[in-house]
Amino acid sequence: MVEKQEKIISVDWGSSNLRVNCFDLESSTILASVDSDDGVLKFRDLEESERHRNLLHVLDKKIGLMEFDVAGASNLPVYISGMASSNLGIVNLPYFKIPVSKDENCIYKSEIKTESGKNLNIYSGWTNGHDVMRGEETQAIGASKMMSGVELFIIPGTHSKHLYYQKGKFLDFITYMTGEFFDLLSKSSILSVTMTPDHAISFGEAFEEGCMLGYKEPLLHSAFSIRSRFVLDGFSGTDAYSFLSGILIGSELSHIDPAALQNVCIIGSEGLSSLYQRCMLALYGQSTSITLMDAKLATCLGHKFYHQNKL
Repeated sequence: MVEKQEKIISVDWGSSNLRVNCFDLESSTILASVDSDDGVLKFRDLEESERHRNLLHVLDKKIGLMEFDVAGASNLPVYISGMASSNLGIVNLPYFKIPVSKDENCIYKSEIKTESGKNLNIYSGWTNGHDVMRGEETQAIGASKMMSGVELFIIPGTHSKHLYYQKGKFLDFITYMTGEFFDLLSKSSILSVTMTPDHAISFGEAFEEGCMLGYKEPLLHSAFSIRSRFVLDGFSGTDAYSFLSGILIGSELSHIDPAALQNVCIIGSEGLSSLYQRCMLALYGQSTSITLMDAKLATCLGHKFYHQNKL
């Protein structure tokens, strides 16, 4: 008789998006996924008790959709990281202070049983005393269980994170508002009239040119050069769009501690991670070794670690 494989529901609940996965612990594979734009900010204007009811209702609904692919998904234990543990989420937990070892008590947790009978394990974020994160710490912990020798975890996004890691210990991290600046500049600034949005995989030479400029020049000056080139040199809209992306990512990556370049893991979606990889190779060449990991898998592996170690 084949033993029943153990499964969990792994949730990454951000400000803008909700990502729910059914994860098989034995094979470390994602069996089903449901993504939506039901981030916590969508419910921020509601009174607290009503907000909680709505958040739990949305979570119930998304997990219920997984029953089509995984029988019994609604009865599995649920592990949640991200903004669900903030003052805009289900429960407000304080940040856990780092440095911290991944193999010790490294995070705060709140256990909640919902009216529908679900057992929710909600996890806090991390702080280093002057910066904060929620959700990325779980991805970094998950990735660290699969990677060896990594000294720097880069997690691109609206607020990109760089986590410095050595000998099993997360030492420090820093946040860059790269994604948010890209959204603001490409949609709301004078640069927006020069932009023709294009899919990341079609970014051409202008992207790497932007990476180099963002690395070398002050950001506020290099960003305006897009406008100048559009007016004076006939810069195309798609080139301007990819050039801006390169400038911002290049500026972000210019601040990496050179001592951590030997072994870097980028955790994110395929498209965004590939842009960061291209930029790093353009800036640092063969002096850096880069590994990519899918963000969803990293979150699930982090929750697997919490589950197995009863955190």
